[in-house]
Amino acid sequence: MKRTIMLAILAAFVLSAISAAHAEGVKLEYKFTENELDKYKFAMTMNMNMPSMLGEALPSAFNMSFKYTMRQRTLEVYPDGSAKVRVHVSAPEMTGAGITKQDSDALLKPMTMTMTMAKDGRVLKMEGIEQLMEDVGAMGFDPSTMISQMGTITVFPSDPVEVGESWTQSIPFPMGGGDLKMTGTLLAYPDQLWNQKCARIKYDMSGQIDFGQMMKAIAAGFSGQGQGDEVAQAISSMSGEMNITGSMVYDFATDLGKLLKGNGTFTMDIRIGMPAVAVAQGAPSHMEMSMDMTMTLTRFK
Repeated sequence: MKRTIMLAILAAFVLSAISAAHAEGVKLEYKFTENELDKYKFAMTMNMNMPSMLGEALPSAFNMSFKYTMRQRTLEVYPDGSAKVRVHVSAPEMTGAGITKQDSDALLKPMTMTMTMAKDGRVLKMEGIEQLMEDVGAMGFDPSTMISQMGTITVFPSDPVEVGESWTQSIPFPMGGGDLKMTGTLLAYPDQLWNQKCARIKYDMSGQIDFGQMMKAIAAGFSGQGQGDEVAQAISSMSGEMNITGSMVYDFATDLGKLLKGNGTFTMDIRIGMPAVAVAQGAPSHMEMSMDMTMTLTRFK
């Protein structure tokens, strides 16, 4: 149960209006001021549907929500416009069927980390969460890939863009098995939100992941935690594919150089070839499951 929740959250983390075109385009970039404090609220709801499994504690339909606040203090601004920032993430509040407050408190802790961020949104360096990255690596994730992706969803192009213009990049999935395609599009500029001139930007994401390769990475984590070769072999023998689609729309204040608001939805459809040992115990040879998530990000004072 706890491992399923953690994988869902991480997967999740993996996991965020049209006006007249601006003739000269707009330069999208983050702006930092020393000692500045930015505060954000994040909320997510997730629905998972899967067949009922013999002896399985999880219900066939599983719903979960969690929220947290993030405070980002700019410590130093460098000549190239990048900055060193300290980020504090509160302990997320998690609710859902079968999830107790004790479960939430045990699984989700507050975190403080230091990041070096480029003005295009890339995370260049991260410090202070070495233990978390070690734990994530033990679950089969590639910590270096996860760090590099933390700012990927809102990475901006190097040149000015005009309304309707798009930019695309491919992101390796942290547990292997394929890439995710990210396409950003400037929907509107100038727009208005909270008396700020904004660019409205949409990011579309899609990808097909080899589920078998992903399970082999997770199986290696099981072995590393001393949970037995039989479990690892069963997990590594699983096959299938995972299709991911989704989008996020952001309002970005161009004068401030800050994200003001974002919201979006993501869907995962998974087809799994079950291990022979599970089939022998009465499990179906194949299982299909789906997961949909809704996320919001809001800047506040």
